[in-house]
Amino acid sequence: MVKFTIKAFLQKGYFRIVLLALVSVSCSDEIHITRTLNTPPVLFPDYTDVTVPYNIAPLYFKLVDSCDCKQARALFEVGTQRIEVKAKNEQFSIPFSSWKKLMKAALGSSLRVTIQAKIQGEWVSYPSFGITVAAEPIDPYLVYRLIEPGYEIWNEMGIYQRCLENFNESVIINNKHTGYNCMNCHSFCMQNPDKMLFHIRAAYPGTILIDGNRIEKLNTKTKQTISALVYPSWHPSGKYVAFSVNDTKQVFHTTDPNRVEVLDLASDVVVYDVSRHEIITDSLLSSNSKYETFPNLSPAK
Repeated sequence: MVKFTIKAFLQKGYFRIVLLALVSVSCSDEIHITRTLNTPPVLFPDYTDVTVPYNIAPLYFKLVDSCDCKQARALFEVGTQRIEVKAKNEQFSIPFSSWKKLMKAALGSSLRVTIQAKIQGEWVSYPSFGITVAAEPIDPYLVYRLIEPGYEIWNEMGIYQRCLENFNESVIINNKHTGYNCMNCHSFCMQNPDKMLFHIRAAYPGTILIDGNRIEKLNTKTKQTISALVYPSWHPSGKYVAFSVNDTKQVFHTTDPNRVEVLDLASDVVVYDVSRHEIITDSLLSSNSKYETFPNLSPAK
């Protein structure tokens, strides 16, 4: 048996020989496309021939077809720029920096995408499709309530925001800080992040109204209304908010897989004056013979 120290191993040049061998193996793994299919690729989500704003986060997607998705790649081309992305865990994940360069180059025009995959031992190419890149940006954030899709653990929820430019998610408020109660119906005035409201139910009940640096907690249940305020719609001026008031019940099925139904036994619509802290209503909005709900104020002209 011959033993070498690391120093002797390097001095004798074995390291260079091994390195060259590794490079040779990696470079020999070439793809030979034998034919182009007539049918377009089936993607999820389907981004074929869509229009996207230039500041959107990278569009991750997967190929849902009869191919070996572990051996597939996507080519993104605009002008002289070209980026190749190999499928990983059956998903095409475009590097953030590369995507931003593509969006900048394709601004106001389109990006060409070609999917290539190995099907039954043969490398084929799908017909290319385009993604139009609009010059107009998208609002950078999307706000939503995050809750499990079932009533069993309804008490674990929060209001979150996601940055649409990089897909990062952050919490606005989580109910673990408010007694694991229900929080719902968040609403912004004309997409203004400084003017919003949301409801808190059960523990610490009330409506949280945020106007710049001013935060109010409102008790909106009155003797004259069916319930506390429910579904909101802001007036464009920010001075008023239309709300429904509802007597909402849940019905649980025992044999149907969709086990929960939600219905109103009664509902009216009222208008809340933000500065006067008053609730206004009218017979046109509230009556015993009709179910007035889901108000929607007209946009400003």
